[in-house]
Amino acid sequence: SKIHPYANAAWKVLMSVYKIVKNQREADDKVVKLVEAMATLYSFAKEVDSVMKNSKLQEIVLCITMQTMECALLIREYSGHGFLVAQTSFLGAGQRIDQLAAELLKLKEDFDRGLAVQTTVVSAQILDKVEKLGTILSRLKCASPRPSARRECLPGTRSKIIEDITELLTTPSEARIIWLSGVAGSGKSTVATSVSEYFRGLGRLGTFLCFTRNDVGESDPTLVLHTIALGLAKAHPHIERAICMALSRDSNLVGAPIEKQFQELFLRLLESVKQHLIGPFIVIMDALDECADDSRNVLGNLIANSFTKLPAAFRFFVTSRPDSDITRLFRNKTAIQELSLDIASESHNDISLYICDRLATIRQAHPDLNPIWPGDQTVQQLISLSGNLFIWAATALDFIQGKKSFQPHTRLQTLLKTPFQTGGNLDQLYTLALRSDGDWDDGEFRKSATAILAAIVLAKVPMTDSVMDSILRLDDGTASRVLKFLGSVVQWSAGQPARTLHASFGDFLVQPNNSGPNNPWFFDVVTAKKSLASGCFTVLQKHLRFNICRLPDSHLLNSEVPGLPESHLPPALKYASRFWGPHLGDSEFDDQILLSLKSFLTQQFLFWLEVLSIRQMVPFAAGILQFARNYALGRDDWIEMFIKDAQKFVSVFAPVIAQSAPHIYISAVPLAPRQSAVRAHYMSCFPGLLRYSVPDSWMSLEKILQGHNGSVLSVAFSLDGQHIVSGSSDQTLRIWDAATGAAIGKPLQGHNDAVSSVVFSPDGQRIVSGSGDKMVRIWDAATGAAIGEPLQGHNDAVSSVAFSPDGQRIVSGSGDRTVRIWDAATGAAIGEPLQGHNDWVSSVAFSPDGQRIVSGSSDQTVWIWDAATGAAIGEPLQGHNDWVLSVAFSPDSQRMVSGSGDQTVRIWDAATGAAIGEPLEGHNDGVWSVAFSPDGQRIVSGSGDQTVRIWDAATGAAIGEPLQGHNDGVWSVAFSPDGQRIVSGSGDQTVRIWDAATGAAIGEPLEGHNDGVWSVAFSPDGQRIVSGSGDQTVRIWDA
Repeated sequence: SKIHPYANAAWKVLMSVYKIVKNQREADDKVVKLVEAMATLYSFAKEVDSVMKNSKLQEIVLCITMQTMECALLIREYSGHGFLVAQTSFLGAGQRIDQLAAELLKLKEDFDRGLAVQTTVVSAQILDKVEKLGTILSRLKCASPRPSARRECLPGTRSKIIEDITELLTTPSEARIIWLSGVAGSGKSTVATSVSEYFRGLGRLGTFLCFTRNDVGESDPTLVLHTIALGLAKAHPHIERAICMALSRDSNLVGAPIEKQFQELFLRLLESVKQHLIGPFIVIMDALDECADDSRNVLGNLIANSFTKLPAAFRFFVTSRPDSDITRLFRNKTAIQELSLDIASESHNDISLYICDRLATIRQAHPDLNPIWPGDQTVQQLISLSGNLFIWAATALDFIQGKKSFQPHTRLQTLLKTPFQTGGNLDQLYTLALRSDGDWDDGEFRKSATAILAAIVLAKVPMTDSVMDSILRLDDGTASRVLKFLGSVVQWSAGQPARTLHASFGDFLVQPNNSGPNNPWFFDVVTAKKSLASGCFTVLQKHLRFNICRLPDSHLLNSEVPGLPESHLPPALKYASRFWGPHLGDSEFDDQILLSLKSFLTQQFLFWLEVLSIRQMVPFAAGILQFARNYALGRDDWIEMFIKDAQKFVSVFAPVIAQSAPHIYISAVPLAPRQSAVRAHYMSCFPGLLRYSVPDSWMSLEKILQGHNGSVLSVAFSLDGQHIVSGSSDQTLRIWDAATGAAIGKPLQGHNDAVSSVVFSPDGQRIVSGSGDKMVRIWDAATGAAIGEPLQGHNDAVSSVAFSPDGQRIVSGSGDRTVRIWDAATGAAIGEPLQGHNDWVSSVAFSPDGQRIVSGSSDQTVWIWDAATGAAIGEPLQGHNDWVLSVAFSPDSQRMVSGSGDQTVRIWDAATGAAIGEPLEGHNDGVWSVAFSPDGQRIVSGSGDQTVRIWDAATGAAIGEPLQGHNDGVWSVAFSPDGQRIVSGSGDQTVRIWDAATGAAIGEPLEGHNDGVWSVAFSPDGQRIVSGSGDQTVRIWDA
């Protein structure tokens, strides 16, 4: 009976809250009376089996059970915060208790009279009618529903772990997140499905997200947040109304950076309505380890560092393999409770039940089988072979069952004759299933099947059989015919996407040791990736054309044409248009693919933008093109140039293109600058287009980032290039979206003096700042929230901060003459202050190998420190005659460079501290900034003498003449990631770009700032420059 799980759980929760109420004197009378009413009404629980013999009472009993659980959850939440606190924290709590008590009384009367009354359980919701909410909520995109074929745990199996999970999720505690880890095949997803159904039955399930490796789109962080928001909106009307109000206030919120969406749709919003919420609301995320790498990094950090800040009513259940990156994020966090799915203890009995149940189902489908088939001994063999792995048992039973025409007895004997290794060898089972079901001796079948298996494993989102036929260039119907033979290992039905039944099957297919004639299903990953990229171009070439949706009027907006997204767009074209770039990025270089790319750019680029416009995917265009740009880098200068211009074209005209596909032609192309490669090529293809007076070239200035109220002293890009952080004399930090220039969230407040130094952690998830208030602070880059307390210990202003390469430590230099090392996770000081300098420490840096720290000071010395122990390595490095203003390590950690107010640059041996060669002389004023090139062969320096100089790092010789062009001191210099360009920022209010090989200025000065430029940096891809200025702005430039 479906009542049992709730009956057992309700009884346990009831007993626990009864004890709580009994032992707390401050519990109000209403709560006490409610508990007593529950206990009285629920006294039949132990006799539920006899009650269930009377079918007339089943519905009432289920209602009583659910109502008792609802009451118990309310009291548990209520008491979890302390009764006196709860009375003031939850609005209408007294009224709610009265309401629940009245419902219990009515249910008791119905039960006593034996009436089969359909009683609606009153949930913890405040009924409220909000007009047009559905329309507003439709702006949020939702992940696809979980596949209906996902199995729950068989009744009676996994009882202990499911009970532990549900108990933890319904108990108010500091641990808001329950993380279930386990090896592949241990049954995590089945447990997650069972837990989701449990809370769905209670009306407490907010969202159930299932990630799969070959559906990367479903793990997109924005889609995940939208799906959770929609689920919570359906769970409670106050949340629904608050979300709708937020979306109404800011229609651009759905496309905002992930950090801003979390701030506005979750953190602030849920905090504003928490007094109306009596939890728990459960969000389940299954198989986090199967997310795309970039997505799982973002989501993992959101879960570990942001979701934990949500109100106590919200609880999260996450499953994953115990991969090192996830373990590092989740382990040892007070807000995260870790559970391990043990495959050795409870699993044995559970798998025994599961195997017996599946065999009984097979017997029922085949009446010719003996009623006791296959016998106890054979069942024990299967249990032993499974190695307590559920995925082995499930795959084996799928194989035995086979298609209707198969004989289970024969297939069982085939399986038992296979010499499996001890412990349920999955690879052997997959081999048996593939070899038995496919005609691998047939060359055509083998060729098609391996290509299809590769597509299933490597696809960016699961493909249907027809999409596979198109992308893989197979005859129509081929994929369908092949997939019918793969039912033991692939989940598929006609017209539906094909998925592996378990991630381990994908791992099996790509293992190099599985190659060879004995394993004809093995595919070469390199070749398969090229085939998918090439196949995308084939589809694009076949289907893309002008006005693909045959719009009758070029003045119509996309939104004014009903059914537009689906019109004339075959599923294969939808796939290829979205994923040709990522597949290109996966592929090794191939001359033929490069030709296909060139053909696409010169013939179909605008047609492709039409499809993105119609499908509301214009924001993806620049990223897709970046894959192509990287592919052509150093191989075809024209393609590289065209794509760079195309990215600019898309960036500038994105709003127009997104609203109307026809305006690609009637607005974007003719209004592009005269020297635009896109305009130059396509204007001649459409001679009827109007010709406007346009500028010669794109503006170098892309974005002006305004928000600070003081000079911007320090700026930095995140490692992925998506975000910028700035520190200002207005005592705040700001985080910016590098693509849009939009501020993410509010200013980061916490310092009491100018913020002089900011830097992202290597994983981009944290920011560290140093300030004149003597403090170092760590911030969550996703939410902007301060992490922990300020790092206190310095006795004067903090001038410079840096992360270690592994992100685990922070170093800071201060006016108090010391260097300090901090634990980046806890904020605790590591060891004593590093003492040795006799004056202000102006600059600090970690070596790239993380083993040493270098510091430069106004005492004219450079010190080297052991990063592990904090001990000084050797004596102070002496040779400068004035303040050491800047220090840096070479990329190989073997050398250091320093710039000084004595007008010289010096190179030092990082191991011995010895000066390498003579001072690098040539500047006529102090050297404010120095940097090594990425290859370590050159050094660049910027000076108060208004020049930039390039030096040979091996000989110390000046390379060429000084780089002249600035009219004031050069305060900041940096190399581009490829080492080909140098950027400099100056007191003359300009930024300049230089050719690192020749020293020649590239283009005109980048003008726009109204005060000196204190800090400059290249984006990690080298395509943009960010600058911070005394004019209180941050600016982004096209590099």
